[in-house]
Order: sequence, then C-alpha cells, then structure tokens
Amino acid sequence: MKFQIRWKDCDRSRAVESAVKDALASLAKYDFIGENIKVEIVHYPKTELFKTRINVHVKGGKVLRSEATAATIYGATNTAVDKTEDQLRRAKTKIHSRTSKKAKSALRRYK
Repeated sequence: MKFQIRWKDCDRSRAVESAVKDALASLAKYDFIGENIKVEIVHYPKTELFKTRINVHVKGGKVLRSEATAATIYGATNTAVDKTEDQLRRAKTKIHSRTSKKAKSALRRYK
C-alpha cells in the first residue's frame, strides 16, 4: 500500500508522516482497497485548525472520501482514519452480502 501525503499551508514533518502512516496501516486488513491512498493535510491560519482529507480507491472504481477538522494535525488525522475505516467496514459488509445473495440464488437454481 502506498501513501501520498500532500501538505497545504503547513510545514512537512517526519513525525506527522510516520503517525499518519501508522494510523493508515490499520486499513491494510481490507483486501478490496486499491494500491494508493491519498492524504491531504491543510492548515487554516485564520482559525488555527487543521483538516485532513483521505481518498481511498476501492475495487469497482469507487472512491471513499473522508475528512475531519481539529485543532491538531493528529486529532484531524485520527478522526479521518476512523471515518475511513467505518466506510470501508460498511463497504465490506455490502460486498459480502451481495456475494452471499448471488451464491444462494445460484444454489437454488441447481437444486
């Protein structure tokens, strides 16, 4: 899994990069996500807030997007990762329910 981190209006930090990669490592358990995960970290100087956006490409051509705003980079990143993981869990449930319905209907046809 490759991570692309884009920084906007804030300085690049190796500590933050490693924290983001560690947080996103929890997404590796989902086998239906694409190769690249794009992360954008934006700082808003007027309000002193950080926003983290995460784009994950899912098999089938869909893109899951999540974003979170917080006072710290770490808070915004952790919230965005949690939202992404919730979306991936829901997508996994949909995929498994669809495939199980197809399998059940195929079995009914051959009985």
